[in-house]
Amino acid sequence: MILKKFFSFLFILLCLQSFAQQDSVRTPPQQPQSNQSFWDNAFTGGNAGLQLGSIELINVSPLLGYKLTDQFSVGVGATYEYENVQEPPYNFVSSVYGGRIFAEYMIFDNIFLHGEYEMLNIPFIDYFSNRTTLSSVLVGGGYSQPIGEKSSYDIMILFDVTQSSYSIYPSNYPILRAGFNFGL
Repeated sequence: MILKKFFSFLFILLCLQSFAQQDSVRTPPQQPQSNQSFWDNAFTGGNAGLQLGSIELINVSPLLGYKLTDQFSVGVGATYEYENVQEPPYNFVSSVYGGRIFAEYMIFDNIFLHGEYEMLNIPFIDYFSNRTTLSSVLVGGGYSQPIGEKSSYDIMILFDVTQSSYSIYPSNYPILRAGFNFGL
């Protein structure tokens, strides 16, 4: 729990600090060139997962982001997960879907902080409906390995700092994500 609060505080502090100070050590910000388009700073990517057997999982999570500066990026993403469990006594099929907004700040060459707000619609059996929507705040960090000029392979460790009793993420366990980003 303390580790989650530390990462949350560190992420917020670095985001606020990046907006509050002028960067006199680095080269001065360059003026946008007249021929530079919106798409020069946009990127897409995401992650996908597949597990086969008595428990089948298919996960697809695309994203679209934009680099506001060389260090700070924001974006949106979608998530769809199909689960088919045929392992007695559990036999069920379900789908989880939703979206997220995120922000990333590069603190070193390849090391970044990541924060996101995610809303997922999940199966939930109660007296009123068969589905419910849960929201989570995920914070953590990651490593970005460049692949070519505008692409990278990213791996992240995130923690759910909201941890409601219905969270889809197990409490006190890190969420591991890996995926690719491609410049547009």
